[in-house]
Amino acid sequence: MSIIEQRISKNKAVFDAYEPDEGHFNRFQSKLQELHPETKKVSKRRMMPLFMKVAAVALVLLTTSSLVFNYPSVFHKKMADNLNSELFEMDQYYASLNQKKYQEIETITANDQDMKVMKDRAMHKVNRLEDNTAKLKEEYVEANKNERVYSALVSNYRMLSFALDKVIDSMNEVKYKRTSN
Repeated sequence: MSIIEQRISKNKAVFDAYEPDEGHFNRFQSKLQELHPETKKVSKRRMMPLFMKVAAVALVLLTTSSLVFNYPSVFHKKMADNLNSELFEMDQYYASLNQKKYQEIETITANDQDMKVMKDRAMHKVNRLEDNTAKLKEEYVEANKNERVYSALVSNYRMLSFALDKVIDSMNEVKYKRTSN
């Protein structure tokens, strides 16, 4: 123990015997306020911005969550616009391609009655594919440009083009067999 601690412990009764004067606490408090005048003001100022910060964060979170969940995001909108332009381009491409194939089928069946019968049978199947394509286009619009429907639409266009190629090949094969006999 140090010398000061020993004196305090020996004279403990003397230190505890007297109460300080009445003005002692007030003087002590005023001296503390002079040394640290902003202590209470800072805490009040800090509390107000803290509430405002919490409110601002809550407002930002609510706003962003409502935008994300209630409205399509910019990314999805751009993607949908790209899908629309891709769908339009794809539709134009396959329409022109299939138009050429229809013209080729017409030239093959020009004056041949048997070929016309063969064309009518094949066109029945092709017409079903065209109907499916039209239904997929409607479903694509109704399904808010769903990527799966878009993929099905692309596949359907390819199948339609392939079916027309098969019809042309079959007709050319039959025509070749007739001419070679």
